[in-house]
Amino acid sequence: MTTLSADFASQQDKYRFRRKFLRDYFGRPIMSVVAKITASGLEYIPSREPTLFMINHIAGVDPLLVMGTVLSRFVVPFSKIENLDIPIGKYFINAWGVVPVRRGEVDRMALQVSLDLLKRGYSMVIAPEGHRAPALQEAKEGVAYLATRTNAIVVPVGVDGTREFMDNLKHLRRTPVTMAYGKPFRFRLNGKTRATREDTAAMMHQAMYQLALLLPDYRRGFYSDLSKASTDLLEFVNPIP
Repeated sequence: MTTLSADFASQQDKYRFRRKFLRDYFGRPIMSVVAKITASGLEYIPSREPTLFMINHIAGVDPLLVMGTVLSRFVVPFSKIENLDIPIGKYFINAWGVVPVRRGEVDRMALQVSLDLLKRGYSMVIAPEGHRAPALQEAKEGVAYLATRTNAIVVPVGVDGTREFMDNLKHLRRTPVTMAYGKPFRFRLNGKTRATREDTAAMMHQAMYQLALLLPDYRRGFYSDLSKASTDLLEFVNPIP
């Protein structure tokens, strides 16, 4: 099993060619055959600033779709560390430069590497609930923790259609997928130097409603009541093209 090195963030240049090949000459051509992707809000994607793409996670393919539709930069995903025990999973994790995470514990190495990546201006894709679910569940605080410590921009991304992906693939059917990129924002610290646990919980509550706005009713789950949405802890920004 390969472990994550502390200098992973400083070694990103070595992945550039492999990422370009995997995305542009392998992943995107294959995805165009097996899925019909309709993406909106692509103008909201920052091309330079540290960015967290915050997705609802309904199928394993979801992070790959973000990696394949964001063309102005390369997106670094997370993966459960168990995928290193699967040959194809191990190859992809090592070839792309994925951050493996130990589930069920605070993975301090993965956390530090993520902070280092964002501080260096890279982008990552993250599922705020920490697991797959057919509709939104109450979020954990990881997105707000990372964003407030790195001044990263958060871009909510609503994904729908992918739960049928594997079944359609087995039957050689093309899967219709919709991806909606929402308005980017930063979290407001309101004069504080660091957010508390209570702050990050409140921030995530507001952020998740921004994600819910991009989803159909049946995907909103815990955040179905949009009348509870507020934005006083969010600062909407214009990304640098």
